[in-house]
Amino acid sequence: MCISKHKGNYHEPQVLFHDKNGFVVRCQECLLYQVTFGNVAIDMYQEDFSQIANFIDQKVKLYNDCLPKDQKTIFIKLPADGIKMVFSYKELCSFNDMLQTTKLLLLAEEHSN
Repeated sequence: MCISKHKGNYHEPQVLFHDKNGFVVRCQECLLYQVTFGNVAIDMYQEDFSQIANFIDQKVKLYNDCLPKDQKTIFIKLPADGIKMVFSYKELCSFNDMLQTTKLLLLAEEHSN
């Protein structure tokens, strides 16, 4: 089953990353990505995925050694008005690991084609 309905059809997703915290899948037909972490799922295209992966990587570096590691003190604004994701530093690092691992996989895939 596809991650989203596209033009009335459902497509089979390709799992790019999966662990206990979330997953990243891509629809092979419409190239839509779904990034799921905790109880939040965000649909996006590759350009947006790359931008978010870079943004989260910068936040991890910015907040390193600045905050309590287990307290939810990091707010990440999403493109939709008024919606934010809230992370502890540990969660932000896990989210970043998921995004960066997927980004490397996509880069390897691009170079192999």
